[in-house]
Amino acid sequence: LDPTTAITLSVTKDDVALKSTDGVTLSNVACERTYDVKFEEYGTYVFRYVAKDGNGKSATYSVKVTIGDDILPTLRVDGNVPTSIEKGKVSLPMAIAMDNVTETVTMWISVKNPYGEISIAKNNSFMADVVGTYVVTYYAMDERGNTVSLTYFIKVA
Repeated sequence: LDPTTAITLSVTKDDVALKSTDGVTLSNVACERTYDVKFEEYGTYVFRYVAKDGNGKSATYSVKVTIGDDILPTLRVDGNVPTSIEKGKVSLPMAIAMDNVTETVTMWISVKNPYGEISIAKNNSFMADVVGTYVVTYYAMDERGNTVSLTYFIKVA
C-alpha cells in the first residue's frame, strides 16, 4: 500500500452534497475523522469513497443507502357506519386519510355481499339487495404503496 494514499468521501442525494450534522459539506472530504449524517428525506443516498495514491492511480467504492417510507397513512371514518339496515341503498360516511410524506392518498371502499362478490362503492354508497351480512372495507394507500384499511360489518334484513 502506497503510504501517500489519500481517501476522500462524498455523500450525495440527487447529486447534491449533504452536510454533516456539524455543517461540513460532504464533497471530497478527507477521511481523517468521523462525519455524522442525518437522513431528513426519503430516497437514495450515495456514499462514494475515492482512494488516490502518489502515482496518480485511484480506485472508487460507492455504497447506496435507500431510506424508504414504510409508515402507513392514517385513516378514519367521519361518522358512523350502520351496523343493521333494511334492504336498499346504503349510504356510507366519508373517510379522511393523511400521510406522513405525501399529500396524495388514494382511497376506496370495497363491499363484499353475502355471496362473497366484491364491488367498489361509488359515491360512498351501494345497493344492499340481498339479505345477509355485508363486509365494508375502507382503504387508504400512499404513493409508496403503504396501505391501511378499516373493516365494518353491516347486517341487512
